Amino acid sequence: MCVHENGVASTTGYTVGFIDTLWPILFVLALSVLFWIFREKIRNTKARQILPYVFLGLMVIFEISLFITIFKAPFVHICDTLSHLPLHLCSTSAVLIIIYLSTKKHIFLEILFIQGIVGALVTFIFPSTASFPYEYDYWRFFLSHTLLYLVPIYYFIIEGFRVNKRILIIAFVSSHAFAAVAVGVNFLADTHYMYLNTDNASNLFSFI
Repeated sequence: MCVHENGVASTTGYTVGFIDTLWPILFVLALSVLFWIFREKIRNTKARQILPYVFLGLMVIFEISLFITIFKAPFVHICDTLSHLPLHLCSTSAVLIIIYLSTKKHIFLEILFIQGIVGALVTFIFPSTASFPYEYDYWRFFLSHTLLYLVPIYYFIIEGFRVNKRILIIAFVSSHAFAAVAVGVNFLADTHYMYLNTDNASNLFSFI
C-alpha cells in the first residue's frame, strides 16, 4: 500500500487567500456576461466554430503540461502514479471536455455540464494550489478550472443546451460512478481522490 504523509499529499509554498478566490469568480462571471451580450454575434460569425477549438486547445495544453510536471522524472514510482490519476471531479470533467470537443458526442456534454460547473465553483471557493502567482502552474490551475465552468456555460448560452430530468439523472449516476471508482482507488492505494477519505485532513466531509 502507498503511504502518504498524514494521508494526503503534502505541499509547501504559496498559501491561497481571498484574492485568489475572488478573481476567478469575477473572471468567469464577466466572461459569462460577455457571452450573453454578444451571443447573437457569436452565433452568426465564425466565432461559433472557432471558440470550441480554442477551448479544446487550451484544455489539452493545460492537461499535458500538468502531467509533464507530475511525471517529469524519467522513472516514477507506482505510488506517485496512483496519486495522480484523473479521478478528482475536476480531472474527470477536464477529460470529458476534451472528449466532447473532439467527438461532439452529446452524452459527454450531458455528463460534464453539472459536474464541470460545480467542480469549478468549489475549486474557486476552496482553491488548493501551492504555486505562487508568478509561476505558470498557478495560472494553469485557475485557468483550467475556468474552462470547466466556461465550456458548459458557452453551450448553455450560445448553443441553447438545457438541463432536463434525463440530464440530471445522467449527472447523478455518472458522478456516483466516478466516486465509486475513486473510493476503490483510495482504499487500495491510500490516495485522496475527490477528498472522500474521512481520515484525510482535507476531505469533503469537513465542508458538510
